[in-house]
Amino acid sequence: MLIPEGASLQVDILCGVIGLFVGGLLNQLAVRTLKEQSLFNPAPQCPKCQHRLSWLEVIPVFSYYSLKGKCQYCRGAIAWYYPFVEIFTAIAFITIARVFGVGWYGLGMLVFVCALIAVSITDFMEKLIPHEITYPAMLLGIMFSVTIRHDFWSTLAGIGISYILVDFMAFYGLKVYLWLHQPAASALSRPNCLEPQEKPPAKKPLSGKLFKSLSMEPPIFLLKEWRRKGQEAKKAGSSELEDIEVIGGGDAVLYALVSAWLGLNRLIFTLIISFFLGAIMGAAYLLHDMYKERALKRVVLPVIIGATALTSLMAFILGAIAHIIGQSFFQTAWYVLLPAAAVCGSLFGIIWVGGRFSKPFPFGPAIAAGAAIALLTDPFAHSGNGGP
Repeated sequence: MLIPEGASLQVDILCGVIGLFVGGLLNQLAVRTLKEQSLFNPAPQCPKCQHRLSWLEVIPVFSYYSLKGKCQYCRGAIAWYYPFVEIFTAIAFITIARVFGVGWYGLGMLVFVCALIAVSITDFMEKLIPHEITYPAMLLGIMFSVTIRHDFWSTLAGIGISYILVDFMAFYGLKVYLWLHQPAASALSRPNCLEPQEKPPAKKPLSGKLFKSLSMEPPIFLLKEWRRKGQEAKKAGSSELEDIEVIGGGDAVLYALVSAWLGLNRLIFTLIISFFLGAIMGAAYLLHDMYKERALKRVVLPVIIGATALTSLMAFILGAIAHIIGQSFFQTAWYVLLPAAAVCGSLFGIIWVGGRFSKPFPFGPAIAAGAAIALLTDPFAHSGNGGP
């Protein structure tokens, strides 16, 4: 271990300063990866006027506030997330140093956290998790698990299971989504051009038996053309339905990245936490869209019903358990479960009524937050097996 755990104030300051500059690099990494640019070329520049920035203008946090959040050349606004990411990364570095020390394990966790921050930025900006970030980070995670954690098989199992679980959730999640949004799904799958509902008016009979069939009904080639157009329309509708993603492929890679660094056990923990956080984020997005549409009144009754129903169900289950084991119903842990049930019921009510307002939202930050919680609560890291 390079520096002992329980880092001193000097180490906190050093880690914080390094974190600020690394946060600036992560901003550049995210933005340039989305633009398919090199990390080092061209030099830092204003995204609006393309003016090259001096070294004073790229100092983390300080430059943002000294310029009052605007480019001094074109006066274009600088995105708020630049200083936010820099400060957040500094806090993350200090936290990792405090929890794990700055040994090899702590350094590995810093790399892992940097990858999580970078993909959170890209997913927040463009709803995209680039493989240019996740795959190299995953390979580093496998090397870390082999050499530091000594947990190779759990790592490989977690990577494989993450893909299987996400594919399972994507397949059946789409079915649930289409069931919840039946009117929209039926309208989407309805072709624009089907086979003719009624035959065209019959033409006046032509002379001769040879043309009699042509005069009484549409020619065969017209029927084939109508049928072809109908099939094409059906395929077009199906492709639009297939374009709907309940959970993206980038999310599967991100879960695999978590497994590469933390192993199978922490993957399951991350899944549970991330889906709970994702439900909260999704509800927030729905409420925001409904607020813009002035439709918040529609959500009140479903929220009350959902919260009441799930809280009552949880109370019944806890009461039954208390009766079976012969303990009092009023347990401290159950005071947490009942409000949690109310929150989950409220979220379900919001999601249920917000069907027509549903839009894709970035799930990567929820996965990253779940992974961070899994990291900080990992018993393996504190057991002496893989820790510093």
